[in-house]
Amino acid sequence: MCIGVNNNEDKKSFLRQRHIYKYMNMENALNSLQDNYLYFQVPSEWEDRFEKWLYEADYSQLPNGSTFSPKIYACCFTLSKECEASWNTYTYGNKTGLASRGVQFVLHRKKLRKCFEKYASSQASTTFYEGKVNYKYSRFLIENMHKPSTNGTINTLHNLYFNNFSKSKYLFALLLKRPAFEYENEIRFLLEDMTDCKKDANRSKIVQINWSDIIVRIIIDESCTDLEQTIFREQCNRICQSKGWNLFEITKGDIHAKQLTPAKIHP
Repeated sequence: MCIGVNNNEDKKSFLRQRHIYKYMNMENALNSLQDNYLYFQVPSEWEDRFEKWLYEADYSQLPNGSTFSPKIYACCFTLSKECEASWNTYTYGNKTGLASRGVQFVLHRKKLRKCFEKYASSQASTTFYEGKVNYKYSRFLIENMHKPSTNGTINTLHNLYFNNFSKSKYLFALLLKRPAFEYENEIRFLLEDMTDCKKDANRSKIVQINWSDIIVRIIIDESCTDLEQTIFREQCNRICQSKGWNLFEITKGDIHAKQLTPAKIHP
């Protein structure tokens, strides 16, 4: 595993957090539980063009650039227990029914790593890397970091990422995101399969995992109706029973639900 962090203080905090969180819509959540998988995709599929831009860049002019910039698949999580932006992303949109409702999987981080390590041990060509997204650099710096100098000034970001280029520096570059998205508090697992060529047609990879080992609890969108909550719970219970798993704890989110009485401010 490769942990991408900005400084030692971040590293300690990054490693200490016990749980991470995965959001998806209810339809995808049930399919993932039924078939025991997590979905990884190439960064070219990401919506933010600044992220995919670094993945799709031509590294061939750097020493060993093509060797050190392999095809990568990624799966994104968050370190934030409550993230309204994530709920909004997976709750709304052009889908209807259960596919329009969001779900948060609360995951045991260390056990998730072990699941990936088990998968990698069965696939000799596969390596996983874990990294915290870096929101430190501005849009201007990111979109100009490929230039050795900018307006006659040495580009320190170019030196940092592309001098003595290595696979680690390439992976760290895939963890860069603009400060506008810092609220996501994102963590990424990156997957390299040495049998895949960057130019081939595969855009995604299915990683088999055992959800019963890593799910702490499941939280569903607070806007779900009682019927939707019942349907989702029944489907989860059916899957658990068919696989011999213990039933998951399922609760309803309350990021907006709590009603506060007017506060009495004391002198």
